[in-house]
Amino acid sequence: MRNFPELFKGRNDMHGALIDINFNKIGRDGKYTKESTFVYKAPVFDDHLKGKQKIGIIPFVENDRCHFGAVDIDEYKNFDHKQLIQKLRDKKIPGVVTRSTNGGAHIWFFFNNPVRSSDLKSKLKAVRQELGYDADGEVFPKQKVLKEGGKGNYIYLPYYGKGLDVENKKWTNECDTYGFNDEGKKLLLEEFEEYANEYVIDGLL
Repeated sequence: MRNFPELFKGRNDMHGALIDINFNKIGRDGKYTKESTFVYKAPVFDDHLKGKQKIGIIPFVENDRCHFGAVDIDEYKNFDHKQLIQKLRDKKIPGVVTRSTNGGAHIWFFFNNPVRSSDLKSKLKAVRQELGYDADGEVFPKQKVLKEGGKGNYIYLPYYGKGLDVENKKWTNECDTYGFNDEGKKLLLEEFEEYANEYVIDGLL
């Protein structure tokens, strides 16, 4: 069974890191503004899980191959994660849903072997459309191919060891970027690893 770092395997020479959240600045998408940066070394997953440093992973393992992909659903207020999961299962789409930092959703797709990034991006856009969202919304990888010297874009991982208290504009010590099972039940990290492994697939969707 693949553990958390193995599920979210991406670039090992750089990653994204959250510096802070600006609680006084809300973007057009309704999210608090994140201040973040690139870090030019391998990600430390344990620090993320313990709430020491929230990290984002660039999904490329080669310039044209990815081990995972993701769809970012930028809807936040009272978002129904259980309904999204039901849509995925009804349509037989093997995605795994987690709550995003601001209360929306990330839909993750994990592969046994790296898949071609250009094909993956196209498939993820098709998934968005099939679920009733704008096909041009965010998917990861964002690039079809990672060009020489390019960085790529990172996506923040679930199970950061802290959460956001939006009302009081502060961090708490309780993770709020957890995953859900098929019934919409919140999963602990170990339960999520087991559940996600059930949905690892060989090829593209």
